[in-house]
Amino acid sequence: MEHKIILLILFLFSIFKSGYSVNSPHPIDVIYDEKSFTLIFESHSSYPTRLILYQNRTTPRYEMAPNYFNCNLVIGNRRYCSFHSDEPFSRLWGSMYSKVCTREESSPVEDCSFRIYELTSFPKPSNFKYNKKPGTSGGDVVFTGSYLRFMGGPNRLQNSYGNFNPFVVKGNFSDPSFDCNNITVIVPPGAGNFELAFDDVGNYLLPFSYESPKISSIVLNSLKQIITINGDNFFTDKNLVKVSFDGIIQTNFVISVNHTQIQVKNFKRVDPGPMSVTITVNRVSIEENFIHCFPAIITSISSVSNHLGGIVTIKGEKLSSTLNSSFTPSITIGNKQCTFIKSTTTQLECQLDPNENGGRDLPVNVNFGGCNSTSPNRVSFTYNIPKLSSYLKT
Repeated sequence: MEHKIILLILFLFSIFKSGYSVNSPHPIDVIYDEKSFTLIFESHSSYPTRLILYQNRTTPRYEMAPNYFNCNLVIGNRRYCSFHSDEPFSRLWGSMYSKVCTREESSPVEDCSFRIYELTSFPKPSNFKYNKKPGTSGGDVVFTGSYLRFMGGPNRLQNSYGNFNPFVVKGNFSDPSFDCNNITVIVPPGAGNFELAFDDVGNYLLPFSYESPKISSIVLNSLKQIITINGDNFFTDKNLVKVSFDGIIQTNFVISVNHTQIQVKNFKRVDPGPMSVTITVNRVSIEENFIHCFPAIITSISSVSNHLGGIVTIKGEKLSSTLNSSFTPSITIGNKQCTFIKSTTTQLECQLDPNENGGRDLPVNVNFGGCNSTSPNRVSFTYNIPKLSSYLKT
């Protein structure tokens, strides 16, 4: 008899539960920081009782500690539901298919069929920091923040790059000691700007990008008319790369070494002075233009009397600009200025003032726009040494 009564009670309860409808929870706002969050509802509406976080679409997190919502606080027509868990918030992770158990104010019946992504307000990924941007060759990036995996992955990170293939997130999220708000993401090779979605719903997108191109050195091979640009983050696809010299786009170039070297062919320059180099890879440009100098080359120099001064003649290459006649150099001999008079590409004249002290092996510099000259045979300047032509013997 007692067994029949129990069966009857269970039967009646099942009929009551199946016939009772619980509305889906619709929070109107959320208050959260890195250690707590509270969902706010209309006081008369349904509200949550607990979360069942899922690893993926179908599998709950079996290791998850107990949790609950305390919804006893009602102020005016607002109900405040504060989330509590027996594990730290750094372990708060799940997929967008996690479930929210819900009840109505007038009934204790709990309905756990609602998906967490149906919540109109919830704690969003926040307080982002990262250790670096990935190079175009790819690599690991460490992200820290809050609620990074509350509705994401967990071992995949949605993004807008390329074919939208998720990035891999390292780590065993089922390990109780694993910090879900300190994650390492494997970013594949690529270039340009994209967005990261730390929640699979895509309600919060973080603008991100690969590292900008960097130039470490430029080497000119005059005989082969090739200028080689060494650096990093040049990627591998020439179609995504733009190279400019003094604002003029170069089209005859190749990526000679993936990510780290570009060679511009058929390059010829006869003028001295600086050249501004810009590289853009998939709309991400070098942070600061690289300045490469084409120096004047000194092969010989004449001399003058230190007491009289006079015109000094310097011979070599790139001693004048063929494109801009007003682009004249600053010339120094030792610590004295030599005033520019005139020049051709192979010869330059300047006026050197008298110098009572004279000097030997003084350095010579012909500077065009901040670019110092060079001298393959280390030409230096020495004032004429006084010579005795005759003397009167008494």
